Amino acid sequence: MEWDDIAIEGMDDSAYSVQDGMFLVPPKAGFGLDFDDDRFTYQVSRGGWLID
Repeated sequence: MEWDDIAIEGMDDSAYSVQDGMFLVPPKAGFGLDFDDDRFTYQVSRGGWLID
């Protein structure tokens, strides 16, 4: 299994876990990620995120 850990302001991926060698995706809409709607809207209005 490959795991790429990322940290993006306003994104909460804390519901993801690995148990018994299996990657568990939380039973939520989409990919199971929670976003801070205000932060997301702000970043999009500024052109998105930069990777450095």
